[in-house]
Amino acid sequence: MCLDSTIIMMMVMLFGFGCISASYVFETMKRKELRISTLMMPVSQIEKYLSRMMVFFVGFLLVFALGVVLVDLIRVFVLPYFVNDEVCIRSFFSRQAYDMIRPEYDREPNLFILFPVLFLAVQSIFVLGSAISPKNAFVKTFCAGFIIVVLYISASAYWGMFLDSIISADGPVCYVNAINRENLELIIEVALFLFALLNWTLAYLRFKESEVIERW
Repeated sequence: MCLDSTIIMMMVMLFGFGCISASYVFETMKRKELRISTLMMPVSQIEKYLSRMMVFFVGFLLVFALGVVLVDLIRVFVLPYFVNDEVCIRSFFSRQAYDMIRPEYDREPNLFILFPVLFLAVQSIFVLGSAISPKNAFVKTFCAGFIIVVLYISASAYWGMFLDSIISADGPVCYVNAINRENLELIIEVALFLFALLNWTLAYLRFKESEVIERW
C-alpha cells in the first residue's frame, strides 16, 4: 500500500511540476530587455523554440527522473531506521515493485500509453499559455483551464439531461456499444496527441510573431 501511494504521489508531482516547468518556456519574453536579448540572438525562431522545449521539457524529465532515483535511494537506505513495514521501503526498481505493476499492465495495457499522452496534452496547454501571456503564465493558464473545464462539465451535464428527455434509452446504448473499449481508448490517445501537437504549433506561431514591444 505504501509503495502504491508513493507512486501515485510521484505521478501527481510529475504533472504538477511539469506544468510549472512548461509555464517558464517563454519566461524571457515577459520584459522588454529579455525580449530584445532573445529576439536578437543570431539563430532562427524554430531553433530558439526547440532549444527552449529541450530545456523545459526534456531537461525537466531528466531532472525529475534523477529526483525519483534520489528519493528511491532515501527510501531504501533511510526509511528502515524509522519504518518497520517492508512494503514501504521497497525500491521503485525492485522485482517486488515490478510484480505489483505487471498485473495492472496486463489488465489495462492502454492506460500505460494513455498516461504519457495525457501528460503531453496537459503540458502543451501550459506551453501555449506561456506563449500567449508570459507574465504569471502558470496562474493564468490554470485559472483559464479550470473555468473551461467547469463550463464543459456543466454543458455536458445539461446536454445529457436534454438527450435523456428526447431520446429513448435504447438509442444511446446501441451507439456506445458500437465502439468497443479498445477503439475508444485509441481514439482518445490519438486525439490527445493531436491536441498536444496543435498547442505546440500554436505556441511556436505565437513566439514567431513576437515583437520587441508588446502591442497587446
